Amino acid sequence: MTIEDLIERDVQTIRPDETCTKAAAHMRDANVGSLIVTTVDDRPIGIVTDRDLVVRVLAPGHDGARPVREAMTREPIFLRERAPVREVIETMRDQRLRRVIVVDEEGRLCGVLCLDDLVMQLGDTLAGLAQALRSELSR
Repeated sequence: MTIEDLIERDVQTIRPDETCTKAAAHMRDANVGSLIVTTVDDRPIGIVTDRDLVVRVLAPGHDGARPVREAMTREPIFLRERAPVREVIETMRDQRLRRVIVVDEEGRLCGVLCLDDLVMQLGDTLAGLAQALRSELSR
């Protein structure tokens, strides 16, 4: 099983030169907690979360006019869309990630996989397997 069927493809993005104020408004309007920072050709170069904005911009007393590139997490971990689920789970566990950016073979953004979505999907899969096993055993 690969992650290409599990990823959220409707991903909110922002450019690195946009302001942190614009990033916060975008997150609010889209009801999301993070934005993928991309180049003009849709290659992800970072991620900015609501927590990043608080910790790196607001709490230190910086102006929201600062560019997103100053608040984003640079060089986030990417996985290919055809990566096996096992690799994703191991990467998320080892790196302590709640979300991972998924790219295609050319390194362009495909989507994001969130830990909650992964757990939900795996739970559904396990429940289906348990039901099938119960059916077989009751014959």
